[in-house]
Amino acid sequence: MLDKVFPVHNSDNQSWRVGFSYLVALSVLFIDQFTKLLAERFLLVPGRRVPVISGFDFFNLFYIKNPGGAWGILAGYRIFFIVVAIIVSIVCVWLIHSYYRESFIFPIALVLGGALGNLLDRFITTGGVVDFLDFGFYSVRWPTFNFADFFLTVATFWLIFIIFKAEFSSSDDC
Repeated sequence: MLDKVFPVHNSDNQSWRVGFSYLVALSVLFIDQFTKLLAERFLLVPGRRVPVISGFDFFNLFYIKNPGGAWGILAGYRIFFIVVAIIVSIVCVWLIHSYYRESFIFPIALVLGGALGNLLDRFITTGGVVDFLDFGFYSVRWPTFNFADFFLTVATFWLIFIIFKAEFSSSDDC
C-alpha cells in the first residue's frame, strides 16, 4: 500500500516540486509568526477575549501562551514537543526530496510550515506557543489555537484522505 501512497519520485520536475514545497512551508511559517506577533502586540492581556464580530461570541481573539499541546495536554513537556517538531520537520524534508506524488506536495509543505512555526515559538519563549484563535458558543469553547495548528490540522486530514483514497482505489484494482 505504501508504494501507492508514496511512490518513488520522478526527477523531471523535482526542483519545481521542492521549490514549491519550501515556498508553501515558508509562507505558512510567515503567516503563523506574523499573526502571533500581532496577537502579542495587540492582545497582550492574557485571558482577554476580543470578539471579531461585536455581539457574536462564536469567533474571538483570545491571547494565551500554551505550554503544552491541544487543551494544554502535556504542559511542561517543552523538550518533548521540540523533539517531536524536529522529527516531523526532518521527515517532511525527507519526503519532499525523496518521494514524488503530486497530491502530497501541498499537505506535506503545510505540515512542515506548521511544525516549524510552533517549534520556533518553543525555542524563542519559555512560556509556550502563542495561541489566539478562539471558537465556540459562550462557555462551550474549542481549544484556542494558532495558524500553525490550523495548517497542521488541515494537512493531517488532507493526508488521511489521500491515504484512504489510495487504499480504496488499490483494492478496486484486485
